[in-house]
Amino acid sequence: INNVIVFAASRLRGHVDVGPGSQPATFTFGWNLWYAVDDESFAGPEYTGGLPAEKSAIVGKNPLLDADRRPLAGSPALTPGRGVSRGPVADFERREYGQPPNRGAFAGP
Repeated sequence: INNVIVFAASRLRGHVDVGPGSQPATFTFGWNLWYAVDDESFAGPEYTGGLPAEKSAIVGKNPLLDADRRPLAGSPALTPGRGVSRGPVADFERREYGQPPNRGAFAGP
């Protein structure tokens, strides 16, 4: 939940590796940003093996990351994700979930 996944589709062997002893039906996938740097037609991850479908994903939008892999102003990665129970929740700016972003924080050079 709430991840930015930037990858080369030509090098990808699969989206998730479900190992022995796992319970795939209990997994939750959603509110992730998926961007294939070499495939503009990428339509999102395809899960098999009993894994649930991705929910509310952002697919095919460049996350506009700087050299330190942090989102620049205007990045779709700065949009609200999903609150996650049982743990502290913060975004790239270490803001608690639901707090407004500091839009100028990652303006870059």
